[in-house]
Amino acid sequence: MIQPVSRGLNRTFTTDAASTPYVRQVTMTGNKVMLEGSGFTDDPSKVRITFVPSSLRRRRNILRDDDEGDEESVSMESVNPEGRNVNVQDDDDVMIFGEESDSDDEFLEAFKKTAQIGTSRRPVIVSSLSDVTGETSSLWRELTGTSARSFSHSQDLGLWKAGGTRQPPTHSPEPEIYREKREIRATSYSCSPNAVTDGSISCTAEDLPAGSYDIALCIKGHGEGVIGDTARPVRIKSAISAMSPVEGSIHGGTLLTMNGTGFKPGAVEVQLDGEPCVLERAEVTVLACWTPPHSPGNVTVEIIVGGEILNGPTFSYTLSKTPVISSATPKENIKARDDIVINGTNFNISGKPEVMIGDSTCDVVAFNTTTITCKAMELPAGNYSLAVRDKKYGCSNEQLVTFDLSITSIEPPRGGFGGVIINITGVGFDPAGQRTTVTVCNASCSITRSSYNSITCQVPPTDPGTVKSKDCDITVTNENGPLETSKNGFTYNASLTPSILDVTPRRGGTAGGTRIKINGTGFSEKGNTVTIGDSDCLVVEEKRSEISCVTESHLGPGIFPVIVTVPGAGTAAADENGEFFYIDLWSSPFTWGGEPPPLAGQMVVIDADQTVLLDQSTDVLKMLLIKGGHLVFDGEANEEIVLRAEYILIVEGGSLNVGTEKEPFMGQATIELHGNSRSIELANIWIKVLTNEVVLAVRNGSLDLHGEPVPITWTHLATTASAGAKNITLKQQVTWKAGDKIVIASTGRRFTKNENEERTIASVSEDGLTLELSQSLDYEHISIEQTIAGRRIETRAEVGLLTRNVKIRGAVNEDFVEDVAACAQSFNPDQFATQQCFRGKFGKETTGDMFGATVMLCAKSPNEDLVQGRIEYVEVTEAGQAFQLGRYPLHFHLVGNVSDSYIRGCAVHRTFNRAITMHAVSGLLVEKNVVYNNMGHAIFTEDGVEQNNIIQYNLAVYTRSSSSLLNVDVTPASFWIVNPNNVVRHNAAAGSTHFGYWYRMERNPSGPSATSDYCPNNAPMGTFLNNTAHSVGRYGLWVFSKDGYEPRSGRCGGNLVELDSVTVQDFHSLTFTLPSDGSSRAFQFSGHH
Repeated sequence: MIQPVSRGLNRTFTTDAASTPYVRQVTMTGNKVMLEGSGFTDDPSKVRITFVPSSLRRRRNILRDDDEGDEESVSMESVNPEGRNVNVQDDDDVMIFGEESDSDDEFLEAFKKTAQIGTSRRPVIVSSLSDVTGETSSLWRELTGTSARSFSHSQDLGLWKAGGTRQPPTHSPEPEIYREKREIRATSYSCSPNAVTDGSISCTAEDLPAGSYDIALCIKGHGEGVIGDTARPVRIKSAISAMSPVEGSIHGGTLLTMNGTGFKPGAVEVQLDGEPCVLERAEVTVLACWTPPHSPGNVTVEIIVGGEILNGPTFSYTLSKTPVISSATPKENIKARDDIVINGTNFNISGKPEVMIGDSTCDVVAFNTTTITCKAMELPAGNYSLAVRDKKYGCSNEQLVTFDLSITSIEPPRGGFGGVIINITGVGFDPAGQRTTVTVCNASCSITRSSYNSITCQVPPTDPGTVKSKDCDITVTNENGPLETSKNGFTYNASLTPSILDVTPRRGGTAGGTRIKINGTGFSEKGNTVTIGDSDCLVVEEKRSEISCVTESHLGPGIFPVIVTVPGAGTAAADENGEFFYIDLWSSPFTWGGEPPPLAGQMVVIDADQTVLLDQSTDVLKMLLIKGGHLVFDGEANEEIVLRAEYILIVEGGSLNVGTEKEPFMGQATIELHGNSRSIELANIWIKVLTNEVVLAVRNGSLDLHGEPVPITWTHLATTASAGAKNITLKQQVTWKAGDKIVIASTGRRFTKNENEERTIASVSEDGLTLELSQSLDYEHISIEQTIAGRRIETRAEVGLLTRNVKIRGAVNEDFVEDVAACAQSFNPDQFATQQCFRGKFGKETTGDMFGATVMLCAKSPNEDLVQGRIEYVEVTEAGQAFQLGRYPLHFHLVGNVSDSYIRGCAVHRTFNRAITMHAVSGLLVEKNVVYNNMGHAIFTEDGVEQNNIIQYNLAVYTRSSSSLLNVDVTPASFWIVNPNNVVRHNAAAGSTHFGYWYRMERNPSGPSATSDYCPNNAPMGTFLNNTAHSVGRYGLWVFSKDGYEPRSGRCGGNLVELDSVTVQDFHSLTFTLPSDGSSRAFQFSGHH
């Protein structure tokens, strides 16, 4: 019997053989499996069945056969060796840790995470938090599930994995039981229950590789089942059901595809008459391989799985399916874009053929049965085999062709003895720089950049001896190909040779940002460039004897020479004193004290003076604390980098960087935040910054997110798009791409149903003006011009881009995802109208737990420049948290002046609590953003003290009514302004449930900014210029104040502002669609109350 852990509860846990599921027999027919035994359940949702390869170590049963009927005592220490507190809740449906547990896997994983949940399902609120790293009685204990009294104490307990160059932290080794369970989970296969009774279970197994499998059974509420000795392992054998094609070329190259069962990826071979068929694809049910050449005739296809041979169908090598080349013209001195004419037979057996030159494809521009014409590609000079391949039946014989090599110019033709970077132009160079070599006076010229037409290389330094100049031949050679020499193509000159004496400091982070000083001679007073290991070092100060520069990021650690290039003098000479050491990759054990990178559930800290380059995706971290250090996404990564965490906190001047303003991030980067509404919540002094989980918070530091620039983030239709259309024409050229998602705003007369349409781009015309959509439109979207009261009015649907390459998203809990049908009755946007449906009232939708990501910048003190948020061209989705105030997708919170910050060009869509929030903020720039499908006010100012913010060129579409926030969010506005002294211009609001623009000026500010000394309804009007609204449920513009709006010269009271003194302090040029008849009219407001 296990004694209760919580003193407040008097409960026990008893193990009993009578309640243990027992499997007596297992039978399998096809993929149908039958388990017979006892102690099962009649609820299929509680059953989990898995197949585990018999070669793995069998998992131990909690109850042995010889212990049946006896109660077994288990000490708490044997399960929880660290002695950490675990509370058992008083709820029959709740297992340990306050949530239902599917099996002992989750039970043990919960212990491993050591995440404590109290005796209530509500989040644990930690009060009196003085600062994230300061002493506190409860914060670190609640967060870590240990006795930690402070951050430093939690470090002493070895709970943090520290990034950077330091001594390895102390961590206890992973217990054997966790390793064993992880291995089993990684190699097990599921069987989905179909019918369940107390004595039998039938299930459908997923596709299994060939081999022997033990079965494992777990029933929720009863634990793991005991597998009896008579329940023998299941044996899976390989079988072939179909093969295509059944004939092909005698020269091979046919992609042979076989369907069947029991194939074993990683342990399967295919042979034709004893020759290997090279695998292209290997799955449990599909194999595909490239046939080898063979003489005409039939051969048997053999599949070898785990050492066992399976004889398959017959494959026929036949001349009738073999392309034949008789000649190719030209055969020599071929250059890129030359036409190559190939003569022969059988060139279009199954359609357009492919022409391969070496490993590259020659673009076929014309073909028939006997002739093919293709455009030569950019290939390094040399000899290549040319072959024709029928896409279905395989390859032809080969023809030898030769590509040309020539040099046309060299710049500069002279430089110092320390070497210089030169550029060689011509044709036939290797674009990858791997097969072409360059020598200068027979010494290697290190290639730094290469294309088909040019090579940039570093002329090697050489000892001048007693000579003042030296003429050298430059020779370009291609591997296994020709060479080309430029006689006396380069001259070393002693008078042009600068030198490096030393470099300080000698090492820095691979993420860059280190300022180094280079001492030497012969530098220029301007125009010097510095590179280290092919990465730029940006020059910030330069003299003839000293250069200071700041390092850029570098991919990979290592010691590299510092290369200084002086205008007109070439490269400075240097020895080992001119070297720099790059360090600190996330993927490198060197960064983590010799240990592997952080694993799921771990807490990671990056301290001051540490810069870590994130060069790979992470597991879901419990917390990432950037404590004065810097985390930089790798701009040179070849695949998407996903940073996954529950909490990300930036304090003590730390920074998180994805690209820079000057060098935006051009790859794919995602910050994915995880958590749920039952997570630990930390509050009080942080003022809701640590809000449950799913948060990226900046307390003292900077957040720099710079995605690939999008010159046009939204535009208008140039012509009306009819319902059913798949092509739309835009007013402005765009750089959008196929696969991007867009929204086309509604142009309906009044919002009664959601006619805003989200679509995916299938293709973009060359001029960037026409988009082909992957799905046709359901509604008409108009684009017209009208003359009303002598003024030309344009009424056009807006089109906004939703996709960005840098993303912030909340992890979706699939357990809560549900498709909701559209309400049968139309939505009525009137204030006191009775709605017929709570869900689906705007049309069909997909719902979830509405607990998304939040990004908050909240300084310890306002107006001290403690936080900076520069966020541009970022996609924010699955964000915001319903039913909780302050949980917004992008949130500047009580920071005062932030004139160095901005939110620019972002797409904020599918959010559950507004979109962009400015709370007690001034000087923030919010421009060129697209916000769509947001619950509650979209672009939102909060207390009434927000002034001098610039809100311009933004598009807000489908701002939705929300019943989970404030009363005013039931009738939301796309732009909610509570202080008139802001700049609001060139924005558009469309297709929203209630208001476009809502100016609500109260007598005094509210919330944390509440004061009687300031009156928003007496503040001067900033700018309201050239804004549009249409197709909203109520009003395009609503100016509302219970106390009236009277601009005065003083804060509260004082003299009224004279109209003649007003400059830009007026409403000007608001265009909106009237609900009554759908026409568009422009109104100019010059009055002030």
